[in-house]
Amino acid sequence: MEIVTTMTKLLLAIAAGFFLRKRGVLSKDTDSGMSQVILQVSMPALILGSASGLNTPDAALSSDAVLRLIWLGFLFYALMVPLAWLLARFLKTAVNLRGTTMLMLMFPNAVFMGYPVVSAFLGREAVFYTTVFHLPFNLLFFTLGLYLIQKDHNPEHRFSLGNFLTPGVVASLAAIILYFSGLNLPSLLTESLGFIGSLTPPLSLVVIGSGLAANSLRELFGQHRLYWISLLRLFLIPLGAMLLTRVFLNNPMAIQVVALTVAMPIASAVGMGSAQYPEQGKFAAQAVGLTTLLAMLSIPLWFAFIGG
Repeated sequence: MEIVTTMTKLLLAIAAGFFLRKRGVLSKDTDSGMSQVILQVSMPALILGSASGLNTPDAALSSDAVLRLIWLGFLFYALMVPLAWLLARFLKTAVNLRGTTMLMLMFPNAVFMGYPVVSAFLGREAVFYTTVFHLPFNLLFFTLGLYLIQKDHNPEHRFSLGNFLTPGVVASLAAIILYFSGLNLPSLLTESLGFIGSLTPPLSLVVIGSGLAANSLRELFGQHRLYWISLLRLFLIPLGAMLLTRVFLNNPMAIQVVALTVAMPIASAVGMGSAQYPEQGKFAAQAVGLTTLLAMLSIPLWFAFIGG
């Protein structure tokens, strides 16, 4: 029941954004503004605040397993870049949506849905495994991810070192340094960052819901390409990730965590990161919404399959 409750809350947050957009409370401009609040303030706070205390893992998790899982996470995301590039072209996505499609395939909602899901299914220890494996997520999203979205919107856009100086990247690097140094932030700062960071999940889902309301639901369920993306995102890519993990790491819970978190729907960060660009934002909102709805069925199936 806990997993049903968790996923219901996520869907209700999307529904709230949908309702508010239909009522005229939210608009394209407010969506863009909220996206910037998330990217510039709340998500970096969440990343940095969650790092404190992660350097004290459960005794059952050896340091060798931690390092191997970190390495495996970097390998997975590195492999996903060329794979997503090929799949975006195989799906014959429009040129101005290829980068956005790549992000849909590369980034699962491992944090905002992954954490509560693995906690409910596999217990407290699984949350740490999730954090370790998905360390590359934020570094890659805030650099290559935002660049690809901007490139879709403006083909003349060029990558620059300035992409590495975003609050999200700085927070991600600081979080990794905190973990390996063994340092912990003062509790007052950790709690403050956590308080600000807690805005991220509901705000991002409200933005996604608002984006959905700007589009036709009939159009959402009528796009065959979105179903192919959903099949890849919810089933085929996580199956490959699970097999890859089994090759390099003989730890049942780690294998379960990788499979389950990679099987999450498209990351809400993709939706809110593209919300300020009309075509990319519309496409991303539709895909995030559809995969989130379909995940209500796919996640229980995955849990049964991995033998949790």
